[in-house]
Amino acid sequence: MLGAVSDEMQAVRDELAKGTVRPVYVLGGNEWLLVSRCFRAVREAVVGTGPRGLAEDVFDGHGASLHAVLDACRTLPMMAKRKLVVVRNAEDLLGRLEARDQRDYQAYLDAPEPRSVLLLVLTKFDARRTFVMDAKKRSILVPCSVPGDDAAADLWVERWLQSELHARRIDVEPGVVERLVAWVGPELGVLDDALERLSLYASGGRVGLDAVEALVAPVRELGGFDLSDTVVQRDLRGSLTVIAKLRAQRVEGLMILGSVGYSLRMLARAKQLLAVQPDANVSKAIYMHNKPQGWLAGAARKWTAPQIHRALRLLAATDLALKGSKGSAMGDRSAGQYRVLEEFVLALEGAPGLGELAE
Repeated sequence: MLGAVSDEMQAVRDELAKGTVRPVYVLGGNEWLLVSRCFRAVREAVVGTGPRGLAEDVFDGHGASLHAVLDACRTLPMMAKRKLVVVRNAEDLLGRLEARDQRDYQAYLDAPEPRSVLLLVLTKFDARRTFVMDAKKRSILVPCSVPGDDAAADLWVERWLQSELHARRIDVEPGVVERLVAWVGPELGVLDDALERLSLYASGGRVGLDAVEALVAPVRELGGFDLSDTVVQRDLRGSLTVIAKLRAQRVEGLMILGSVGYSLRMLARAKQLLAVQPDANVSKAIYMHNKPQGWLAGAARKWTAPQIHRALRLLAATDLALKGSKGSAMGDRSAGQYRVLEEFVLALEGAPGLGELAE
């Protein structure tokens, strides 16, 4: 059982359920749980769950030669319908193929041995590698990944959890899925373990938020820059979600706001630069760590100059509120600071901000 997956993984699952096995698979992605599940599904379809004997050859890409792998593929299976040839760390093998080996590899992909299944498992997945793009073009690539964008990842993981709960026949109270996503994030291995423990804890009964509180601790570490990214991109839903996660981690409010302030100042610089030079290379002129080309310029175009000026005023008012009595006046100090941050991001989207109602 693979759970909620990509279109390619779903297609593989459907084919295997019908007894259709492809002669070549390339598995890889950013989520090892999905890779391992897909690996097991293909393996069981080819050689079953019992002793594999002479029906399976396993190579390690670090030291294997392409010649040995292809020879194994062309050796007929003994006492089995098909033979499975597995190459772990396949990126190491494929990444060092010389011209002659490359021709032999492409020739095999053009005419694979019908009674063998070549299963290439990429431990380090990079979609930009030539052999990955070639596998995608040939429709033999099975990407096993969670979306990279946090907001998209959370929605994807919610669907994955719902699918897992249904498959395991686990009944949960409202809010359990959202709490798990907020605390764990797209760490499917951790979520898989959490579901197993929750299922045993409930013993067939309904899983409630109390069970989650008792058995699952927040493990997805976020920092202030996670909030600054959603703020700069004007992602209100994402900002509120990140604040909830930072609250669970008990990250200090002023540290969070400091990161947001830095990013807003970089945003203001980018807006000013684009106003003078609309075609300026913002990424080159204004460095922001670990941000792709065009990220800051794209964000700056989502804001008007007056909106950025107001955001900086709200930032200053929020800083004073966190340092003063505002946070504690909205509840206990630890909880109040996150309500101040929520008020800040809501104000950025048009709600009255701190101090503005009195103006």
